[in-house]
Amino acid sequence: MRKSKIRKAAEAAVDNIDRQSGPALDLATAEPDLLRNSVREALSQLSTEERAAVNDRLLTAIEKVGFTIGQHLLLLGIPATLAEELTAPEIAALIRYVRINEPRAMRALVPLLSELLTAHGEGARTLGLFSCAA
Repeated sequence: MRKSKIRKAAEAAVDNIDRQSGPALDLATAEPDLLRNSVREALSQLSTEERAAVNDRLLTAIEKVGFTIGQHLLLLGIPATLAEELTAPEIAALIRYVRINEPRAMRALVPLLSELLTAHGEGARTLGLFSCAA
């Protein structure tokens, strides 16, 4: 019985983000856990090469605004030392941390995250999210 309540709550959260996923959704002010879960899910559905390309773009955008990724990974308890080592849940946790603590860095991520989350629903390749040559 408890699992059905949890499942209903999860479905309600998904319905909520679906209703907000139009232009009105402001990722910079989105609920941090919902953002983390959405990013994790979207990244998890990408191929290894696509995920690496997206991770690189996200990390580059964060670094351009002066956010020191290595320090913050340590604070989050993430042992990765290379971008290639970061898993989808670790990137999602970093995005959540940025959303809560670094508004300037979050503003830099909003266009990329919007593209990622839109691509997750519509097919990533059609939106030009990945610049990998075929």
